[in-house]
Formats: sequence, C-alpha cells, structure tokens
Amino acid sequence: MLVFQKKLGSRSLALGVESKVKKLSKARKEELIRTRKHIEVIIKKVGA
Repeated sequence: MLVFQKKLGSRSLALGVESKVKKLSKARKEELIRTRKHIEVIIKKVGA
C-alpha cells in the first residue's frame, strides 16, 4: 500500500531516496509517515 509519495525530479535521486527509506527500521518508517519532516533530510543526503 502506498502511504507516501513525493516528486523528486530525477529518477536517480528517487531511487537513492527509496533505497535509504527501505533501510530504515519499521519504527523510523512509521515516524517518517507520521511527521514527514525527516524526508527532506534523506533527500539532501542522497542529493549531495
């Protein structure tokens, strides 16, 4: 089930962010869904 979606601009950035999110613990993923504030940190780390 899709619970979060964000346009990122490039396929490589999207795949990198997806990889980072998949490596998070279940608790961190749930927090990410609830707050949505940490996704920007993940995007900056992958995009840097």
